[in-house]
Amino acid sequence: MKRFEQQFNGLDTSLKESRVFVSSVLADIGWQDREIDLQLAIGEVTQNVIRYGFKGGDEHGVMTISFDFADESLICVITDNAPPVDPKDWHAKAE
Repeated sequence: MKRFEQQFNGLDTSLKESRVFVSSVLADIGWQDREIDLQLAIGEVTQNVIRYGFKGGDEHGVMTISFDFADESLICVITDNAPPVDPKDWHAKAE
């Protein structure tokens, strides 16, 4: 199994850095042909963490993107230290 992991701060400048990381991982495992789909999915998650979890940016915020690659399977896990959010607060309540 190959493992790749990198930490990023909770600022919007990390979006580009995370794209570079994803590209390098995919090149390493020979999956460049799947890059667009993975970049879109991972980019959406990281952008939402920064926008909502870190309220637009937090220099003390940390996101970690890790990949485990084995037997032609790729597992991606994204973690962060943003404060938890109650799903009930995601949508404005109708009055």
